[in-house]
Amino acid sequence: RDIGTRYPPDLDFSGETLGDRYHLDHCIGCGGMATIYAATDQTTKAIVAVKVLHPAHDKDPDLVRRFKQEGQLGAQIGHPNLVPAFDLGWLGGRHYIVMQLVNGERLTTTTRGQPLPWQQTVPYVLDVLAALAALHARGVAHRGAPGRRRRVPRRPARRR
Repeated sequence: RDIGTRYPPDLDFSGETLGDRYHLDHCIGCGGMATIYAATDQTTKAIVAVKVLHPAHDKDPDLVRRFKQEGQLGAQIGHPNLVPAFDLGWLGGRHYIVMQLVNGERLTTTTRGQPLPWQQTVPYVLDVLAALAALHARGVAHRGAPGRRRRVPRRPARRR
């Protein structure tokens, strides 16, 4: 369980199902805008990641628009360093984005709080820059790419 401390546990919707489709198995991350769950697609039985907008933001049209745009771009921009989105919408009273579940650990866990030698750091930086370049090519300015959000997949898929 990797839930952040910004939001109280009553915002953890683990165990709920969005519209008879996505069962939210357990929380894997929590940020200022949304919580991400490992989930099971009840139709395909696939294990996916579901990002659910915090209910406090439902009435903010700008945040809802940005959230929807994130899901649309995730479905449109194919790049191995960006997590693809498969679905987005409103189910069970919640805005959501369904994405590929990336198996791996956080970059901050990989580094264990210690600086990495530059030879190990450069490939990670190049991967993040390649992803940002793909976004910028579509006219998207990413609002933040902190290392604590980066996951190190078990099998890297670099394309630069």
